[in-house]
Amino acid sequence: MEILKRKQEPNKTLIIRVPASVKARLEALRKAADEAGYDVSATVSEAIVRLTDQIEQALGGGRQGLFGSARPTGSTAGRPRSVHERQSCS
Repeated sequence: MEILKRKQEPNKTLIIRVPASVKARLEALRKAADEAGYDVSATVSEAIVRLTDQIEQALGGGRQGLFGSARPTGSTAGRPRSVHERQSCS
């Protein structure tokens, strides 16, 4: 049993765009999960944390090295690449 409890990191709102059909599905799932006593927001939040970690690893390194690195140059400059596209180029 832990004597000291860690402070919980404060939450912030993240606004993302998804296809309308996905939004409708998530709203229906949220309602059904709410009625069953589950928290869809917490589940989605945890999935975004895992996705963020995977993207950082795919970009070469994690939190420390990522933000100091230069943007890619050449034919892909100025165009964001998906993680899958980056992995296929390696």
